[in-house]
Amino acid sequence: MTLCGCNATYNIDINKDKTSKEELIIENIGDYYSSESIDDLIKDSFLIHDSIDYNIEGLNLIINRDSDNYIDLNDNYEIKNNFGTLKVNSKRITFIPDYEKCIFLFSDGGEYVSNDELTINVNIPFKVSKSNAIDVKDNLYTWKYNINNCDRESYIEINNSSPILLRIIIILTIVILSVLVILKLKKNENNV
Repeated sequence: MTLCGCNATYNIDINKDKTSKEELIIENIGDYYSSESIDDLIKDSFLIHDSIDYNIEGLNLIINRDSDNYIDLNDNYEIKNNFGTLKVNSKRITFIPDYEKCIFLFSDGGEYVSNDELTINVNIPFKVSKSNAIDVKDNLYTWKYNINNCDRESYIEINNSSPILLRIIIILTIVILSVLVILKLKKNENNV
């Protein structure tokens, strides 16, 4: 999508150890570019070439990048340059399209293409408190963009509270209060 007017899927997988993997699948790129010119397209389109791994499967271009910490996805250069803004922190993941850039993605030689689509999938191991994803399957959250919704922000709010920690605190409080009450009762019995 970032390289031509066609369908694309952008996948983000975030792991429990906070590493992440990005995958961009651009469909039918072979209809627009020869396989020999793909190297130049990658060099022109991606800021850091060393971390990019790509291959062509049929007519589709598949681009992969790994990161040691998913927070490094924050303000992703390629997304900022071609789509809008990706904001990532420990509480929220947000895609904010730049209307003009998003509309441009769905144009082909100045004509708008209504059947082109950008699908964004985010797979996370965290508990989610709120999201506006159009589809959710287990921990996979999906949004779709086309010419008609370039003004829509997509988000996931992550629930960072630990129910186990809260339970431990409650149990400890109950135990401490029980011990204090028992000690007070024993002291009162001894004073009688």
